[in-house]
Amino acid sequence: MAGAGKSHWGRILAKHFNLELIDSDLLLVEKFHLPLQAILDQLGDEAFIKEEAQVIKEAIFLKENWVLAPGGSVIYSEQLIDFLKRKSLIIYLKTNSEDILKRIRPDSRGIVGLKRLGSFRAVYEEREKLFEAAANLSFNPETQTEAGLLKIISSSVI
Repeated sequence: MAGAGKSHWGRILAKHFNLELIDSDLLLVEKFHLPLQAILDQLGDEAFIKEEAQVIKEAIFLKENWVLAPGGSVIYSEQLIDFLKRKSLIIYLKTNSEDILKRIRPDSRGIVGLKRLGSFRAVYEEREKLFEAAANLSFNPETQTEAGLLKIISSSVI
């Protein structure tokens, strides 16, 4: 989800493990030379999901060691999630919806799935189920520390 902390925690993990950080939102902005909101407005949800999946695949295809900070809509690309499961450890940042709403304003930005589902809460609940099913690990950034996350990851990859 937007505002869950993917870019923030991605930077922490990349720095700690000395890995390249790949931020799919930045890749899309670079590709289209437009702000993310304008890209979503121009493409619509389905085409946006496809473009996001494509830029991620292109960015990581031949790479071995990286941290991906994806857009929250990445979870809607089943093919990409299957690809990521084969190549990586998927960590779900289990940030509650109230904390996310403190960081973002869904009425002022596009969120893939919002038009279809009608409310931020519905999008959150749909994505929560999908992320829980896809993730190897879950981490609640509101209740766990940076050291705790690093310990969980280190013990999972050793």
